Amino acid sequence: MESSDYVLGTELKGDAGQYVSFDGRFVTVSQRGFARLFAGRSEKRIPVAQITSVDVKPPTGPITGVLPGWIRFTTAGSPDAARAGFGNRGYNARHDENTVIIPGKKALRAFLALRDAVEEVISVPRPKGEEPQEL
Repeated sequence: MESSDYVLGTELKGDAGQYVSFDGRFVTVSQRGFARLFAGRSEKRIPVAQITSVDVKPPTGPITGVLPGWIRFTTAGSPDAARAGFGNRGYNARHDENTVIIPGKKALRAFLALRDAVEEVISVPRPKGEEPQEL
C-alpha cells in the first residue's frame, strides 16, 4: 500500500484490540474485546474538522519493532504528546483516546497512508464554519 493508497472506510488494526478508520468526514477509534474493559469507551468518532494534526511515531527496534509506535489525532485543546517525556511516550499513548498503537513495522505503511489521507482533507483551506469536503 503506497502512502496515497488509503481506501476510505478501511479499518486498520492496532495493538491490544484497537481499530481506526477514516471515512472522509470522521476518524473512528474503537476498542474491541478485552481492551474495552480498560478503555472506558468502546468507540470515538472525531470530526475531521476538529483535527489539527496527525502525528506518527514509527515502531523502533530490530526486526519487528520492539518499541511500539503510534498514530495520534490531535484536536484543539488536547495535550501535546511531545510533552510526555523521554521514555514515557509509548506508555502515555496507550492511555490517550485519540491514539492507536501501531502493532509493528509491517503495519506502518498502512498507518502512514491513513495519516496522508487525513492530512489531505485537513490541509484544504475552507471558510470558517464550513465542513471539510469528503474525498
